[in-house]
Amino acid sequence: MSEWISVDERLPERYKTVICMCNSTSGGERTYSVGSQSDGDWFLQSKVGFASFPARGWVVTHWMPLPEMQKEEAK
Repeated sequence: MSEWISVDERLPERYKTVICMCNSTSGGERTYSVGSQSDGDWFLQSKVGFASFPARGWVVTHWMPLPEMQKEEAK
């Protein structure tokens, strides 16, 4: 499993989908989401496979790459 990477340390490749750790801008809440960044602006998905939206109300603090897809066994 990958380790969390601070956005202060480095950002993922532009438009690459990653797992994001987010803090609420109103304080106290933390959540995880799938998202991507472009020039430091983050876009989060409400559900995997759905369109992304700007990360308003949330600050991405850390990210990690998505895990590798499970390979299907031959039948």
